[in-house]
Amino acid sequence: MQFMYVGFYVGALANLAEIEDLFSPLPKAAHVLNILIVTAAILIPVRAFVLANAFFHAPRARENFLKIWPFLFTLDELWSLSPFLLLHHINFGLALACTTLLVYSPFAQRSLVLMGAGGVDQQVPATPR
Repeated sequence: MQFMYVGFYVGALANLAEIEDLFSPLPKAAHVLNILIVTAAILIPVRAFVLANAFFHAPRARENFLKIWPFLFTLDELWSLSPFLLLHHINFGLALACTTLLVYSPFAQRSLVLMGAGGVDQQVPATPR
């Protein structure tokens, strides 16, 4: 999922001219485009951090993820609309179908972390004395 998000951020940043064209009918289109650029630029290193935690089974990875989850949840829900940025390439129905799956993905990530996916933060049972 982390690679998917990075793909959306990089894809959006690589196609700013097309996205600017899509946003042009919106009021304050320049502000919306700036929000897109800033959030993508911030979230790329955040995703690298989450990936590094998972790959290297970092200590307190679950704790760290849960600390940033409210921030990630908010931005992930905003970025779940990103398939609509591809309207130059796909139709509205496909963008809507992809968006519905993306709305669910932050909950899936959090559930996997809480269930201990990857064996991160496994508790060692206390030995009796």
